[in-house]
Amino acid sequence: MQFHYLAINQENQQLNGNIHADDEQAARKELNKLGFSVLSVKLVNDEETSVHNEQFDHLLKFKFSAIDSTGKKIIGTISSKDSKHAYVRLIQEYHFKVESMINVNTPNNYENLTELAQFYESMSAQNKQPAKDNNINPEENKLSSMQASFIKEIDNILHSTDDIYGKYNRNLSMEGRKKISESKETLMRIKGSYNLDYVKQVAQSLLNILVDQNNFEHDAESKDIQNKIALESQKMLLKINQLSTSNTAINDISSSFSSFMQHKDNKQETPSKIIKNKEAATLAENLRQNWQEIKNDLVLWFRSSAQNRAILQNDIKELFKKRKNLKKNWASSPKITPQSINRTKNEVSIEAGHNLWLEIYYFSGWLTLFYLIYYFVSYYIWTKTINFSVEMTKFIADPYAPSLIRNVTLLLFSVHCFMSIQKNCLLANKKHLWIGALSGSVFTLLLISNF
Repeated sequence: MQFHYLAINQENQQLNGNIHADDEQAARKELNKLGFSVLSVKLVNDEETSVHNEQFDHLLKFKFSAIDSTGKKIIGTISSKDSKHAYVRLIQEYHFKVESMINVNTPNNYENLTELAQFYESMSAQNKQPAKDNNINPEENKLSSMQASFIKEIDNILHSTDDIYGKYNRNLSMEGRKKISESKETLMRIKGSYNLDYVKQVAQSLLNILVDQNNFEHDAESKDIQNKIALESQKMLLKINQLSTSNTAINDISSSFSSFMQHKDNKQETPSKIIKNKEAATLAENLRQNWQEIKNDLVLWFRSSAQNRAILQNDIKELFKKRKNLKKNWASSPKITPQSINRTKNEVSIEAGHNLWLEIYYFSGWLTLFYLIYYFVSYYIWTKTINFSVEMTKFIADPYAPSLIRNVTLLLFSVHCFMSIQKNCLLANKKHLWIGALSGSVFTLLLISNF
């Protein structure tokens, strides 16, 4: 039977072609052995085969013998406009070591592999030359940066999974070992893909398998080990869940620092400034990651059992010690001048300030809603519009009395309104929200003093 496949190789290149196999499952296994991440496999009928052949009639067909990445010998055919491009495809897309290749129309004339190898090397050398004049697409840069962060976190997950599998193999159930192996192999194949949502989904699936106690043996020792593994897996799960938002917020910190250090007249930076710039960005990134780990552990602390809380408490203490050392390194690093430290600190504080004011804006909105609901409910109760069997006025303050509740409601409502006007109608910039907050506070003081 012949199947048409759509797959992604380890270099994130999308491949499609036909493969012969007994059934769809066998076709998928053969493609997986080649290191492909299979997107779809579809049975090709006779009519589709004839159409496919017509589309490729203008291409030459070459029969080849090669060794794949697992050491297995492969004999097959490939269509291309000439032997050179066929050879390049076999190496780049399929990672084959080609032993022989021949045009099916001239079965007695084998292709010269030495010439083909020289062509491939010259083409690779040209591709490696830096393209200085080409404009770099910012979206591609952002995607590459996000992918690099994903790969780094995925590598950490795979490394931790290998450690768990090696140390606690006997504590895992047979079904658990099978699930972990299959999920890990899938993640290894696709970790370099630009389909970040799918990579994230597979990583979450692997971590959920490690958290699930049904994948462990049911003795006392395995239960304690499963508890420890579940805690570490939950930490990694929080990190992988935060990756997309973290990358959007960071937006490549190193490039942000580089642009910040540029002069208004676009003067070129000296190499020494760029080096200091990157060092400052690294320190800032380490501090950010440390703070994120502390927040994650605090979230887990509230969710965890008493046993895990003691472990997390020690982890949080260690993270704060690490943060203290990072701050010392930031302040005392001899590679960064005081001016550079102040400038990079300002850049980080600007981003932190943006997020702080935005959090205050959203928080004040929800709190305002809560107080307004309370205010109007209390109004209807005091005016006897709503009749209760119990005398509710004993428990709810009079909304007309000059009380703290009334003043807090006024303050929240005014601050949120002015911040909303500032954000949506005026400067439309998060860093200017403090103007709205200050205006709302002043307006509240005027209201309270005159009424």
